[in-house]
Amino acid sequence: PNVDSMESGFYQDSRYLGKLALGAIELFISTNDSSYLKEAETFADSAGSDYWWSWGDINSLADYKLGTLIPRYSEYLKNNLEHFTNNSKESVFGEGMPYSWGTTNSFLGVSLQSILYKKLTGSTTFDSLAAIQRDYILGRNPWGVSFIYNIGRVFPKYLHSQVAYFNNGYLPGALSSGPAPISILNNYKIDRENISFNYFNSDSVKFYDDKFDYITNEPTIVGNATALFVFGYYQ
Repeated sequence: PNVDSMESGFYQDSRYLGKLALGAIELFISTNDSSYLKEAETFADSAGSDYWWSWGDINSLADYKLGTLIPRYSEYLKNNLEHFTNNSKESVFGEGMPYSWGTTNSFLGVSLQSILYKKLTGSTTFDSLAAIQRDYILGRNPWGVSFIYNIGRVFPKYLHSQVAYFNNGYLPGALSSGPAPISILNNYKIDRENISFNYFNSDSVKFYDDKFDYITNEPTIVGNATALFVFGYYQ
């Protein structure tokens, strides 16, 4: 059966070719079987640039792995980064992507792709783009909040997390999922207790530091994995 059309309660994939490419290149690295490398090339070329980063949009990882062996695959990363740069130029805060569900993970994904591209090519072209996304997460944003618990003076204290809830909110290093567009928020009814950041919310994008808000204030494994990579690079 088509798993993406089944009602399972799990997140559904919109694209899969990049994942097949990543799996194939890892198999080649493990086995040195050239047939896997050929498959990785086929899948990666079919996938192309995805112009995004999320739990399910990871073409750039496959492109990076392939790029260490075949330099032309860095061009797919470059396509992404040029697209993110154009987005960044349209906003005073320099956001590389549109707001979404999982905004902070996506923004840090821009930094991650910039780092990978630099490792492949040595180019510093996108260093500023990467730094702007990083700094957005640390507080250079409309709310003036660091989206990482216990980092900075102002950070989310009421994360949507069972672990945090049973530890009086304490979850050091957790990355809040961050602001989301009203087009998403309006689809869910959330009874919030804390609207302290509402003054800085706009008609189109909102953030709430509230333990009941699973859209804007939930830490996730994938978000923290991206954050660890990026901040590990900058340490």
